[in-house]
Amino acid sequence: MGGAKATALLGGRPLITWALDALREAGFDRRAVVAKRDTPLPALDVPLWLEPDEPRHPLAGVAYALERAAGEDVVTVPVDLPLVAPEILRVLAETAGCAMARGQPLLARFPAGTAIAPGGRATDALLALRPRVIDAGGLLNVNTPEDLRAAEEIVTRRAAPGPACSSSPPDRRRR
Repeated sequence: MGGAKATALLGGRPLITWALDALREAGFDRRAVVAKRDTPLPALDVPLWLEPDEPRHPLAGVAYALERAAGEDVVTVPVDLPLVAPEILRVLAETAGCAMARGQPLLARFPAGTAIAPGGRATDALLALRPRVIDAGGLLNVNTPEDLRAAEEIVTRRAAPGPACSSSPPDRRRR
């Protein structure tokens, strides 16, 4: 995106807050952000787990979260999926074993004790764990300024008031 993805604004809020809010709305009491030391982040109201500087791979954060989770299951939400529905996160959390959203290997559930190596394609690494694949519908990845504009349009449409409805019943008299 040509800058810090986690702090990019969507609907006036940093992208990272969208994922954290979806987790909260889904009922996750324990939430944390895993990031590299040099990742620009806004102020957070959750713990920040600084992963090792190397390797620089999307799965490095997942591997570190699994280490830090102290024997608990882990559900991961990438910062570039700000519009993920809390219902999808609940389904992932309630699924036994490993699970991932179709086409989104970093939107996943890992049972306690899962080990994953940060290397190669993330999809291949997840599929090697034989996950249950959850259909999460059309998720919008925000990786470019154009994607961010598309997400902004969705947020704006969702916030717009619906058509006006009359509070009185229609007149059904015959004319």
